[in-house]
Amino acid sequence: MTLLFLHTGERVTYEATDEHREQVQGVVAELAQRLLETEDWAPRCGEQCARCSYARYCPSVTQQPEVAVQRERKLQLCLSV
Repeated sequence: MTLLFLHTGERVTYEATDEHREQVQGVVAELAQRLLETEDWAPRCGEQCARCSYARYCPSVTQQPEVAVQRERKLQLCLSV
């Protein structure tokens, strides 16, 4: 596995065991389930909004935001081995 720190560009690589993989899959599955079940992920304005290309779709930034995508609410996770 490799962690890439976007701010610094630093990469940290290490071997992942089967136990690590199962643990990560569990964390991701739990997060995905929480995302499906809660509406608690509402956008909030911040300093990053000035440079965000999503702003025209964001109800926190734009009074009448454009609709980005209309589709059924489904979630698919794919973890490569």
